[in-house]
Amino acid sequence: MDAPPRKDFTVHRIATLLCLLLTLGGCTEYKWGHDWKPDRLGGWQDHTDPKLRYGASLGATCNASPLWLKVVNHGQSTYQSLLFIPLFPDRTGGEYPLWITVNHPALKACSSSAPSPLRVKMGDQVVQGLRFPERAQEDGTCVIEFDDDRYAADEMSIEIDPAVLPCTIAPVTLKKDRYFCIRNMRWGGSPSCRE
Repeated sequence: MDAPPRKDFTVHRIATLLCLLLTLGGCTEYKWGHDWKPDRLGGWQDHTDPKLRYGASLGATCNASPLWLKVVNHGQSTYQSLLFIPLFPDRTGGEYPLWITVNHPALKACSSSAPSPLRVKMGDQVVQGLRFPERAQEDGTCVIEFDDDRYAADEMSIEIDPAVLPCTIAPVTLKKDRYFCIRNMRWGGSPSCRE
């Protein structure tokens, strides 16, 4: 009479089969998010590097000095998956705010107690609750951040507040640019959708 098969042999076969499936199917990540691309430049010039993964870089002249505006959104959502079945969320958005950086020699370091040099609108709403991260502020540079996911808008306009920075530049309008991709995972994370 034959002995019944050992349980550890069956577990070993299942583990070997699972490793084989992982090797053949691989692990993938579903990534999605958005960034902002210039739509109507107004009084600005588009200096965005096409190799730049996220955001826009704009330039203008204010009182015979260069004025720079950079808009960057690093946030994206990711699901890690096994055999194309989404299993583990990595991020779900909202944790990485939109950063707007304005550079001009006449700017003083921004703070929450001083007026913002920019007026930002999402759709038809003026953005409230702009934040000025202290670690990023210095004379000549002002960094503004806010969570753009709070606003259900596909369009954003940015204009200079002439009371803070006396310039007459027409506002720039940016459009939300959504993306989605599926990437093979690599050690340290899969590449961005923009690469």
